[in-house]
Amino acid sequence: MSPIMRILKKNQPSSRCVYIMIRYMGQQVVAILEMGQWLHALAPDLSSCPSSSP
Repeated sequence: MSPIMRILKKNQPSSRCVYIMIRYMGQQVVAILEMGQWLHALAPDLSSCPSSSP
């Protein structure tokens, strides 16, 4: 067990909630970054000049 989990297992609902929120936010940031990379890789011309398409 990591020390972080050991601390959270002691009755500390506030720190546990913060830990879960941080993990959730991190996953959202990673997903957004991956989506941005996919869009840039699939359509680099759309990101560089979006007004080119009619």
